[in-house]
Amino acid sequence: MSDSSGNFEPVKLGEVRPSQLIHTYGVGSVLELPNFSVIVPGLDGAIHGGDPWHTLKRDTIIKEERLLEHVQDALGPTVAALRGPVRITPPPGAKGIGEWDATGTWTLPFPRWLRCPACNTLSRYDSGKFQLEHTNTYRPHEARYVHGDCTKLTKPTATPVRFVLACPNGHLDDFPWGAWAHRQNSYKCPVSENPQSNLALEDVGLAQRPTSQKVSCRHSGCDHSAAVQPAFGPDGWKNLPRCGGGRPQLGDRESCNENVVALLVGATNLWFSDRRTVLSIPHDEVPIVTQVVRDERPSFEQFTTLDEFKDFAETMAKYNQAEWLRSDRYTVEDLWDEYQTQEAAIGEQSEERDILGPEWVALTQPVQGDHPDFEVEGTKAPPATQSGVFSTTRLVTRLREVSALVGFTRLDSPSDRKEARASLAAGPVRWVPAAVSLGEGILIRLDESAVQAWEKDHVPDFDRVASLHEAHQVWRRRRGLESSPPPSARFALVHTLAHLLIHEISHEAGYAAASIRERIYARTATLGSPMAGVLLYTAAPDSEGTLGGLVSLGMPDRLGGLIDRALERAAVCTSDPFCATHVPNGVPTGGVEGDGSLHGAACHVCLFLPETSCDHANQYLDRTLLVPTLVDGIKHAFVA
Repeated sequence: MSDSSGNFEPVKLGEVRPSQLIHTYGVGSVLELPNFSVIVPGLDGAIHGGDPWHTLKRDTIIKEERLLEHVQDALGPTVAALRGPVRITPPPGAKGIGEWDATGTWTLPFPRWLRCPACNTLSRYDSGKFQLEHTNTYRPHEARYVHGDCTKLTKPTATPVRFVLACPNGHLDDFPWGAWAHRQNSYKCPVSENPQSNLALEDVGLAQRPTSQKVSCRHSGCDHSAAVQPAFGPDGWKNLPRCGGGRPQLGDRESCNENVVALLVGATNLWFSDRRTVLSIPHDEVPIVTQVVRDERPSFEQFTTLDEFKDFAETMAKYNQAEWLRSDRYTVEDLWDEYQTQEAAIGEQSEERDILGPEWVALTQPVQGDHPDFEVEGTKAPPATQSGVFSTTRLVTRLREVSALVGFTRLDSPSDRKEARASLAAGPVRWVPAAVSLGEGILIRLDESAVQAWEKDHVPDFDRVASLHEAHQVWRRRRGLESSPPPSARFALVHTLAHLLIHEISHEAGYAAASIRERIYARTATLGSPMAGVLLYTAAPDSEGTLGGLVSLGMPDRLGGLIDRALERAAVCTSDPFCATHVPNGVPTGGVEGDGSLHGAACHVCLFLPETSCDHANQYLDRTLLVPTLVDGIKHAFVA
């Protein structure tokens, strides 16, 4: 935590789960504490010269080669490791303050502007007008900024302002309070060269909205003020300056001239994680020399010839460092040759790596090899349901999920527009945060022949599929993305089924919907070995979902009834007919342009799930693909 002088002190402010640093509170996100807000810093020491995540001094590497390769595809070969957040458990009987209180992730106050609720003084936290109080080490949540010079109360707790600016390229900045107060005077104070040195933020009227406020200049001789409301709304960007390229999580700025949007702290579109996830599956052991080169890649990148690398190895040996360079199992030449081989392989990687294919093989076929965190029971009979379109079920009694954060976006969910993905570090990314969760799951498979028959006989003339594909292209054009093939009708079918089953499991077994996740396996026969199924699983660092409760629902007699009830619920939504008649990119009543949606008959009542459960942002969903609804799907639905 930083004080007003810029010094950093080991003041513990709270706790979050390791997985939350990947999904919810990753680099660049704003975390709201009881008395102020903070932003999670980048991975390097650009802010204060050090290790803000406290990982490099400790062995926090998470081994998962498939995920590391996937991350390298996204960020480049400089990424050498996946690392978990540092967490030190106090030893038994420990008293007082110890090392465990000084570990974790540094944070910085953001928004940097605070307001005194008594006298309405508005100023930055580091201006000297506010002081940080954290006197009670055993109650870190009570840390606060106070206004010591308040004329109305004694040391009232200062509160963070709720407004920030964000742009589509992932930049974030404070609201320009000083300039905004003088927007009627060319954004300049007529009596002071520093327009933000003496400001007040006051409520307007009944303050029924968060934006019912105005900022005023208190300099003698200046009576300028401005309401906050014009900065918000569809045309608010017209009243705001262009983006200044702010990266408060990295402590710097970069060139940017995009339009900005004013947001409230806590808005759901302020931060979206861009992450990669794999399941740990059995695989062949790689040669030791291959693994060493993968782990120590940054050490190789500074050399261009074998002779340079040999000189480096000799120097390290002289000072008894870099033990990995000295082994009876390989030579320095072997290491250099393997590095050249891996570099050539990276250059040849032109298509997206197949992540789901190997998992599908491991889940559906007899397991080859062994993995301590991958156990699949023998194949179970198809669910006891009358639908006749399901294949055998596999019960995954133990699985390991590893997720890594590769970046984040603002205003819109991640896409393949790489420039919109904000970097995790000011320099080359050497490692990325990762988290491990253990759990269990059920693999529910659709009958491949039934799916192919549906694709052949019903998909070509199903207008709902055509609308979804058209909406996909419109969605990309609006974001300046190149045209690309839309997800297949098979994917939307399996995805819709997954959401229905998660809702039904939540009703039936009492699991929170947010604790059940989906992993969609959908690939048409034209693209290789076909896949049509979904793995519903729980994976968390706590105990929920790891005691066999979910697996027990996968037995044929129980799963069949669960599927039947889910399909019955899907036929009618309590939001019908509005839900059933909705088409992708639909035109609202009286509107001209579409609503930009990528879903058909789907809504928060029937299909939408929390973002922790759905990796596809509740897109490509439509009940009419799966079952007949009130208005459509009678002829083309997969399940009659």
